[in-house]
Amino acid sequence: MAHDFFARASTLAMLLAAISGEKGFGLSGSNTNKFIFILYGLGMITVFPASFLLIFGLLRAL
Repeated sequence: MAHDFFARASTLAMLLAAISGEKGFGLSGSNTNKFIFILYGLGMITVFPASFLLIFGLLRAL
């Protein structure tokens, strides 16, 4: 589920960046740039716990 969130957040962030034509990456600049940065950040935060849970489940299944 978290990997799916990462994929959706990254896709949405890429689309917003392409549509808006924003240059750069960070919490500075326009609100669109900030929103794109936050989407990527949230996606990255969810990947690590999801990967841990996936490995934990794999080890339990063995």
